[in-house]
Amino acid sequence: MKTYLVGIAVLATIQSPAPAATIYSGSQNLTVSAVDLEGIYINFETGSIVNVFPAGFDDGPWLNITLGGYGIFNGELLRPVAVSATSTYDPEEETDHYLNVPVGTTIDVSSAFMTDAWASQYHTAATAVAGKFVPDEPGILAFEFTKEAGSTIHHGWLRFIPGNVEGTIVDWAFEDTPGQAIQAGIIPEPSSVAIATVVLFGTMLGRRRI
Repeated sequence: MKTYLVGIAVLATIQSPAPAATIYSGSQNLTVSAVDLEGIYINFETGSIVNVFPAGFDDGPWLNITLGGYGIFNGELLRPVAVSATSTYDPEEETDHYLNVPVGTTIDVSSAFMTDAWASQYHTAATAVAGKFVPDEPGILAFEFTKEAGSTIHHGWLRFIPGNVEGTIVDWAFEDTPGQAIQAGIIPEPSSVAIATVVLFGTMLGRRRI
């Protein structure tokens, strides 16, 4: 509680007129076992992180990384960028999968987002292939999500490392301003706004059950 109050105090003193704020998780390095069917679930609106299927998975912007990063599932309010982000997308087809986007890629309204809750299992390759994640190397998953409260749309990214023994969710970020573009994998510059945001976001993460 003490940390939370300090975060509020810092935020209250900010006078910056910045038009947008990037919500950054900070370094997380969450381990995802390659034999864990549940993996880790992240709600980007509330900051909740759990390792069991959450109630209301499709009612909030949830993302599930499982099986060491070889499985990705999304709820209806979170939509990753995919190879074929259309109604014909089929996770059973090897050509349909979520994309590993290069660092610095602009994620905005023009990105090829999924339109519904789906999954991805063919997004990795043993060696570097454009658009695919490589085991033991960091990659970037781009997405947009709709907030359950307010129905605003936000753009973001998550960095993770798939692995045959265990994978790692490294960090993530999203824009707090609806519709604002974000650069994939770019950690926001330290500033009074970013620092205050991280304090509050870190407090929420501190309440997770892992």
